[in-house]
Amino acid sequence: MGLVVSYKEKGLGVIVLNNPEGGNLLNEGFLNQFKQAFDQFKHSADVRAILYRSSESVFCLGMDLGKVSNTLEKKAEDARAAASGKSSVSWEIRKSIALYSDMVADIYECPKPVIAFVRGEVKAGGFGLACSADIVIATPEASFELSEVIFGLIPANVMLAVMGLRILPQRLKYLVLSSKRISAAEAYALGLVDEIVEKENAEKTLRDIVKRLFRSSPEALTETKRFTRVLLDTNMDKARSLAQERILGMLGEERVKEALAGFMEGEVPPWFASFKPGTSLTGL
Repeated sequence: MGLVVSYKEKGLGVIVLNNPEGGNLLNEGFLNQFKQAFDQFKHSADVRAILYRSSESVFCLGMDLGKVSNTLEKKAEDARAAASGKSSVSWEIRKSIALYSDMVADIYECPKPVIAFVRGEVKAGGFGLACSADIVIATPEASFELSEVIFGLIPANVMLAVMGLRILPQRLKYLVLSSKRISAAEAYALGLVDEIVEKENAEKTLRDIVKRLFRSSPEALTETKRFTRVLLDTNMDKARSLAQERILGMLGEERVKEALAGFMEGEVPPWFASFKPGTSLTGL
C-alpha cells in the first residue's frame, strides 16, 4: 500500500496517512500522493467534504530530516554547484518545500469543508497539516510541537498556515521560541483544535459533524470559507513566497546542514545548551 490511502465513503472523501512506522514524514513521495488524493476529492462532484487522518497513533512528525540532510550533503559535495555560486539547496528540497506550501494552501483554499482527525504526535510540518483544516478534532492523547528552532530553522510555512486564523501571533511566537510540546487540551485552549473527544466517542463525533455539513448548503459552506479569507485581508500569495524563500535561505546555511547531519547521527547542535538555574525563576 502507498504512503497515503484514499477512498470515498458516501460523499465523504477520506485520506489516510499510511506510513506510521516512518512517522508519516513529509517527503516528496508523501506530498505527491497526498496532493493526488486531495485534488481528486476537491474536483469530484460526488464528494461534499474531505477528512484526513492517520492510520495509527502517529499523525505526522514533519519534514523528512534524514532525506534533507543527505540531500544537502550531496549538494555540498558537488563542486560545480559551489563554483557556480548558486544556493546549495537542491532542487529536490525546493520541490518538497513548494509541495508542502501548495498542500497547505490547497487545504486552506479548498471550496469544500476539510476535517482533520488527530491522534498521537504532531510535530513541525505536521502541525501545519493538522491545523490548516477547517475543523480539527483531536483525542486527548494528541500532542503538538514546533521544534524547528532546535535545528536552526523556523516553521515559516506552518506560521503562515495558522497565524491569525487559528492563533494569535504572540501565542504562536511563544510556541516556536520555546519549542514546547503542548497537549490536546492546551492546543484547544489556543484555538488550534476545535474539539477534543475521547476515542470511544470519536466515531460518533465525526459522523455528527459530517452529517451537519451534508445538511448545509455547499454554496454557503464555500462562501463561508471564501469570506473568512476576505475578512482576514491577507496577501496569501506574497506571504507564501516569503515563507518559502526564508526556509530555502536557512537550509542553505552551513550551521543548519551541520545540525541536521549531526541530528541524524544522534548528536546535538552546538547551540543546544542545558539550563539549570540555581535560583527560582518565579520567585515562589
